[in-house]
Amino acid sequence: MKLSKTFTYFTVLRLTTAATFYPDWEGGSQTCLSDGAEPLYMTKASLLKGTLEECCAAYYNSEGADCIVAGGGTPPTGSLEWYVNYEDGKCEQDCLAGTGNCGGYATPADTLFADETLCCETKLGYLAVGFCEAESTGTAYAGSGDYYVDYVNGRCVMDCDEATPGCGGIATTAAFTLYSDVATCCSEKLGYLNAEVCASNSDPTSTGTGKYFANVQDSICVNDETGTCPPGETCAAATGSEVLYDTIEECCAGSLGWVAADYCVSRSDGTEYSTQWFVDYANEVCVQDCDTGATCGTLSDATTTLYDSALECCEGKLTWVDSADCDTLSQGGTLSSTPTFTDKFYVNFATDSCVQDCDAAGGAPCGGNPPDASLELFDDAATCCSEKLTWVESAKCIADTNGVAQTGSSSFYVDWGLGKCVQDCSASDPAPCGGFAESWDTTFATAADCCDRISWVPAAECVLA
Repeated sequence: MKLSKTFTYFTVLRLTTAATFYPDWEGGSQTCLSDGAEPLYMTKASLLKGTLEECCAAYYNSEGADCIVAGGGTPPTGSLEWYVNYEDGKCEQDCLAGTGNCGGYATPADTLFADETLCCETKLGYLAVGFCEAESTGTAYAGSGDYYVDYVNGRCVMDCDEATPGCGGIATTAAFTLYSDVATCCSEKLGYLNAEVCASNSDPTSTGTGKYFANVQDSICVNDETGTCPPGETCAAATGSEVLYDTIEECCAGSLGWVAADYCVSRSDGTEYSTQWFVDYANEVCVQDCDTGATCGTLSDATTTLYDSALECCEGKLTWVDSADCDTLSQGGTLSSTPTFTDKFYVNFATDSCVQDCDAAGGAPCGGNPPDASLELFDDAATCCSEKLTWVESAKCIADTNGVAQTGSSSFYVDWGLGKCVQDCSASDPAPCGGFAESWDTTFATAADCCDRISWVPAAECVLA
């Protein structure tokens, strides 16, 4: 049988070359075969290659490594660099899938990175770097150990499994800003809270700061403590917006300044009562801030001024009451039935005169004790008249105080109604007496001096006759 030239040519070519690998495009195996069943056109077009690797590189460039593996060749090492796997949310190494951290061979479209950290930071920035690294290397991730904010509970929690006290759960995304310590986290994220409260809230072993903050409604200071409360004190958790103080006294002074200090302290430290004194206006005495006893009263107003003694209270709040009497009555005593007198003078506006604080049975100027303890007392009638009855002529005031008739000064003054000079003596006496001079009248030693004041009146007609 005669062979065709074509057959003879390809037979010779096949026998004289080692090019036996061809791409299995028709079979779809994604590799190169060397089974002698290559299509004629591939042979004619010289598409065959001498090795599996050459064939895969030539016709499966983007998946060359997979082509070699599929064709039964030795898997290439790959670059061992890292590229992103968006679907699984991690970075993988450029090497044969199924071994180590290999995700398969990278394609030309993949950006390669020297390590998983750089790959995570560049391609998976929405993930927490530590979490991404762990996912990429197949290691268990227990969190970074840093801190992030927990706004709901006003604290900072550790980036770790929430089953562990103080941990808020593992931060898997970059939405969590992490800080190396609680103090920085509190300062940066919860700056509106008291730093000590934030630190206490963030410490799973803490039961509070043990410091004090004001309860304005109850006018007391409260201990920031949720564990064992000191006897007598009121304890509660601070919210973080309060000012904290080391002692109750500092808290009362600093945040409850309008409250009486002893009231605030006694109601805050468990003593309940201050034993200080305060005024009882209804009974015009001072009473004590205590529970039982004759001197005790009910202190319902936290702003009430308190005093160390009943006498100080009487002098400070009941100034119109004799302080000694007030002190005696406040301490449960009784006053003597025998009146006491000071012999000083006080004003009686009803009579435009002054009265002496002495037994009224003795007659003027005595009028008994002042009807009001708030009346000012003077050493003599003249001072009382000049200080309290300035519109009354001094001599008249003194005469009326002493219950005697006014005698006048015998000086002269102008009676402007008569247009004449008259003498300062009783109007019932003969002329030139014209009645007693008033405090506003200018007096003159002689009639001539007085007439000089009204010089337009003839001298013979000047003096009242």
